[in-house]
Amino acid sequence: MYRRVGLRTAGEGYVLTLTPTQFELVRRVLLDLYGGSHAPEVVALAVGEASAELLRLQGREVDFQARENIEVPLSHFDLRVLYGALAFAFLNRSSEEAFHHRYGFYSENVQAVAWAICAALRKTGNQVP
Repeated sequence: MYRRVGLRTAGEGYVLTLTPTQFELVRRVLLDLYGGSHAPEVVALAVGEASAELLRLQGREVDFQARENIEVPLSHFDLRVLYGALAFAFLNRSSEEAFHHRYGFYSENVQAVAWAICAALRKTGNQVP
């Protein structure tokens, strides 16, 4: 389930397609990273500044009853920031229990979504919009 995401080029950027659960995982990672849990210097080093569009995902609610995939338009820069945020969350874990307590997901789920983004990017033919 976590190993598949959709990614297609769209104009100057991409559209990332996530399940509601994947979206919630991404939302929680962004909330933690950009919500004040980490020093600004750490965030700048790990992933850099996120655009306003990417940060708006933090407040977006997920309708788990609808079971419809969620499409997220992203610039190339935002896709890189999102991948970096997932990688930072995965690498910054002190224990699996602490990770699960912080995000409500297991670290392997975050790793799988990050890998799925890379796999989906390869399928786009490595086209950078």
